[in-house]
Amino acid sequence: MYPGSVAREHGDKLAVAIPGGRVQTYRELDERSARLAAALTRAGLGPGDTVAIVLENRLEWIEAVWGPLRSERWVAPLNWHLGSDELAYLLKDSRARALITSAARVREFGDVLAGVENVFVLDAKNVERGALAKVKVPLRLRSAVHGTWVPSAQG
Repeated sequence: MYPGSVAREHGDKLAVAIPGGRVQTYRELDERSARLAAALTRAGLGPGDTVAIVLENRLEWIEAVWGPLRSERWVAPLNWHLGSDELAYLLKDSRARALITSAARVREFGDVLAGVENVFVLDAKNVERGALAKVKVPLRLRSAVHGTWVPSAQG
């Protein structure tokens, strides 16, 4: 299932719902994932580049996956409960050129994220405006098809 094709036929139908009452239609999912894909392109990412995702369980996780996929990029969904060393290893191993995360994860993993070329933050205020904020993690914190990258024990 691709959101664009479903949105054309069933745009106002429910695509995603999470506890607490937040919902998203197929049209909203399509529009927001298209905006994300465009933001990734403006940041210089092209087909075949890897985008890592470190997000809590939230509505925007689905669009964070569909944005890169719709523009032929690899997606590396990473568990937000990882430790700093584990996250650093997986970001390097996946060759992620971009990361989609939350403000809370930037605060938690600032040292690790300083090495990622493009960091996009989904924040409550940004989500309401339908925007994805690109941030620069301060340097002082430092210590060919699209698909999903899956970490492997074999490296």
